[in-house]
Amino acid sequence: MQILDIILGSTKWLFLIAVLAFYAIGWVAWRVQNDCIQRGYGPVATTFWSVGTLFCFFPCFPLYVLLRSRMGVKTGALIEDAQTETALTLLCMKCGQDTPADLTSCVHCGQPVASGEESPRVGTVACLVCGTQNPVGSQTCVTCGQWL
Repeated sequence: MQILDIILGSTKWLFLIAVLAFYAIGWVAWRVQNDCIQRGYGPVATTFWSVGTLFCFFPCFPLYVLLRSRMGVKTGALIEDAQTETALTLLCMKCGQDTPADLTSCVHCGQPVASGEESPRVGTVACLVCGTQNPVGSQTCVTCGQWL
């Protein structure tokens, strides 16, 4: 009877350790998912890394940590700089080029730029992944296709 009690007692501890390990791995997978979203990965890449970390922790998590800075996504301050880069411009009616809104003449052709409602205002938003300037109404980047 004592051997059976020892086996059952150790089984309880092993089960408890397994449950705690699964919760810890689930938490790490959740953090990987949030990191992927913050870095601007697409939904397929985010799902791949988070589910891979959950079910294949030991090969996927170290690989993610090694590759995440090499996957072409800007990190840290570069992302913050890209988010704050928005510039209002006026469209020159003669050459069609964008001119900063605070100037009165076109930078390219020298033609006076109409202000107010005569010239349409065009705003740009920088892509978080590649840094390309996109029109304000765009949902995806014209260069890399990431969601803005």
